[in-house]
Amino acid sequence: LQRFRGRNALFEKPKDAPTVAFPPDGSEVEADGGFLVVKVRDGIAPFTWLANGKPFAVATYERQSVLETDGAGFITLSVIDAKGRSARAQIRLH
Repeated sequence: LQRFRGRNALFEKPKDAPTVAFPPDGSEVEADGGFLVVKVRDGIAPFTWLANGKPFAVATYERQSVLETDGAGFITLSVIDAKGRSARAQIRLH
């Protein structure tokens, strides 16, 4: 017998896809001295990090990176893994 996936299986996120571990989506964060530490959970290295669509860490094998911030405001963080899977989080900096 052959098993078929359900209709929504196409839109489900794979279990090992990357997620932005820190800062979590919707959080408000103090930018300590103009720098923000970002972390990814799951996914396959190397990772590419983007802030508001602009890369700030490319092909890094570390699960943690540092973003230099311009000050207070909203930032959309994105991370892309080696398989092209991505995750996104919107945060507010104080």
